Amino acid sequence: MGIRLKTEPEPVRADRIGPAMDQPQNSSDRRWFRRTGPDSTQQPPVTFEELEARAREQVAAAEAAAQLRALAEKAAAEESARRIEAEESAAEARRIAADA
Repeated sequence: MGIRLKTEPEPVRADRIGPAMDQPQNSSDRRWFRRTGPDSTQQPPVTFEELEARAREQVAAAEAAAQLRALAEKAAAEESARRIEAEESAAEARRIAADA
């Protein structure tokens, strides 16, 4: 008894065909499709000056984000140092109390 291979492909049934590939499956898939037409709200910059202005804005935003991150890291390190100092003081107070 051997394995039989089909020689003819099965006919494609209409109920097994999914939605068209150029249509989104649900609303969250819509973001992957190019926005064109009158409903698109954001138009690409047209002139070189507009591109330069956009690049400057993005650089300024990136610099501000980096500065905020550095400040947050510094604040976290200071808070951690205060916590460690408080824990050491509490441990010292327990030792003194135990000796007394």
